[in-house]
Amino acid sequence: MKGIVNKIIPFSNVDGPGNRLSIFFQGCNYDCLYCHNPETIEIFGEKSENIPEDISVMSIEKILEEIENVAPFISGITVSGGECSLQWRFLTELFTEIKKNWKRLTCFVDSNCSIPLWPEEKKKFIDILDKVMIDIKAFDKKDHILMTGISNENVIRNFKYLVELGKIYEVRTVIVPEIIDNEKTVDNISKLIAEYDKSLKYKIIKYRQNGVREEVLKAYTPSEEYMKKLKKIAEKNGLSNVVIV
Repeated sequence: MKGIVNKIIPFSNVDGPGNRLSIFFQGCNYDCLYCHNPETIEIFGEKSENIPEDISVMSIEKILEEIENVAPFISGITVSGGECSLQWRFLTELFTEIKKNWKRLTCFVDSNCSIPLWPEEKKKFIDILDKVMIDIKAFDKKDHILMTGISNENVIRNFKYLVELGKIYEVRTVIVPEIIDNEKTVDNISKLIAEYDKSLKYKIIKYRQNGVREEVLKAYTPSEEYMKKLKKIAEKNGLSNVVIV
């Protein structure tokens, strides 16, 4: 089995706790209006004949070699994308080998959580990963379809499943002005988080134009004042760890 990889960043301090090696897997089942990595959307199979030269088909062993080069200097691995969970079987094997070789390294998953993670066949995947950084891009189903092209029913169910297992590191929502009702969105998502764990980190992220397809979305970065207003909404609902990025 091999993984379809867009790129590997040997050192990152924005993809989870500490200094981490980040692997961006190719392929995503969303087509977000504000996607910052549109080059990672197209899905390829391991044996696809049209895979671009800048995308790598990598074995577990090859990725372990990349980790070996930086292992003394990192605290863990984060897999992202695209949507990395589409390759969950490969990730299960990768995480298993990482844990065998470097017990101190943590394995984090940066995910839109759109595929069902609760079925029994994925139990080993859930067990072996340390934490998930989950995107809840909208609370209302129609808003979520507008933003991503897909319903959020699995996302909400995955959140409830993972939070009860203690597997969530943070919840994130990107704030894009004038597309959906952001105040209502933050209000509902923070209430959902507070229902399970009021200390869980909720990260509200300013939309930025970097990498976004201008032909798909023309928007602007929300003001700091507006972000603070959203933060107060989340805090009013009981959350103690709300971060503006």
